[in-house]
Amino acid sequence: ESSYICKKNYMKQDRIKIPILTFVSILFIVLLNFPILSTVNKPLFFMGFPILYFYIFSIWIIFILSVIWIINKKD
Repeated sequence: ESSYICKKNYMKQDRIKIPILTFVSILFIVLLNFPILSTVNKPLFFMGFPILYFYIFSIWIIFILSVIWIINKKD
């Protein structure tokens, strides 16, 4: 009986997280799509690296950390 309740609560938490993860994934795809990337593709440098590389790496790290946070978040 108690394992069923635990499993049911776990599934409820997953149902809440799936739309959030879907939204974060779509946002990530949009931020790494051509029109947005073309706005940061300038001959500028930040800390010795082209601003485009810094933008892509920053968005990638933010995406990974946000997915980790969402998955590990306790409701």
